[in-house]
Amino acid sequence: MVFIQLGPNLNSFDSNAMDYHAQNTKKRVRFTWILNQIRLCFNLSIKYLYNLLKTKN
Repeated sequence: MVFIQLGPNLNSFDSNAMDYHAQNTKKRVRFTWILNQIRLCFNLSIKYLYNLLKTKN
């Protein structure tokens, strides 16, 4: 990452910030994955219902 080249006085801060960033990214990735799964199921059910209605008419 780019942050590490800022200077020697930020070294201790950097590792903490990077750890924090990594944890946040992991959480965010999991959240977006769950959101995508829900969206996928939702889209599939809507398509299914739409096809059901189309075939009935």
